[in-house]
Amino acid sequence: RDCLLSRGLGDVYKRQIVDYESEDKASNRVKYINYIGRIMHRYDSQNKVIPKLRMIVIYTGDVEHAEDTWEIPCLTLKMEQVFIHSLPDAEIYQSIKKKLENNETLSDKELMQLIILPLAKKGKEEKQRMIEQVVDLAKQIDDENTQVFVITGILVSSDKFIDRDYAKSVRRYLSMTKVFQSLEEEKLEAVNIAKRNERHDTNVEIAKSLLRDGIDTVVIMRATGFSKEQIEEIRNNMLTTK
Repeated sequence: RDCLLSRGLGDVYKRQIVDYESEDKASNRVKYINYIGRIMHRYDSQNKVIPKLRMIVIYTGDVEHAEDTWEIPCLTLKMEQVFIHSLPDAEIYQSIKKKLENNETLSDKELMQLIILPLAKKGKEEKQRMIEQVVDLAKQIDDENTQVFVITGILVSSDKFIDRDYAKSVRRYLSMTKVFQSLEEEKLEAVNIAKRNERHDTNVEIAKSLLRDGIDTVVIMRATGFSKEQIEEIRNNMLTTK
């Protein structure tokens, strides 16, 4: 599942809830209502305007028709549907393969087609075969950022039916790319900064508590690692906020 946030008219945001399905069943509708309810609750609990929500369902090649409206006496769920069964997957695959062999740059449309191509197949085995083919194609994309974008998109869109061992091997491949390593480094640095900030905030509270109890500055310095000047600054801030 993927949620996209796009700017609407004026200051109103439209939120699109996107889900991929290989079956048409009532339990899916219940799931969508839960998605929608959670988003509405989050906005309402934060006293924010509830956005105009759209429920978009992308059906794999296994589904050729589904009702776009689900009604019960107390509510009506309206869905926007995309059916991929009619996608000319073989033609698209060969076209993209030829462009990559000729070192041509793929358009944004072709990149998205590559991501959703496995969804056009019927049955888990056919989908898995196509997943492996399109991942191999994606590995031929010269630009590493684009390559990682496409392969990650394939993993997300095929999450419900991809072979788990194969998915792990693809993730291992991604982990060796410079782009992915850079993202991991940024994430790790963000976590470290958050931890440092958390420790600092905790030490500030410890210092405040010890100052209230009249503990000697030297003892507070040892307990928190703060300098004498930092402790004096905390003391002054406490006095100004009283």
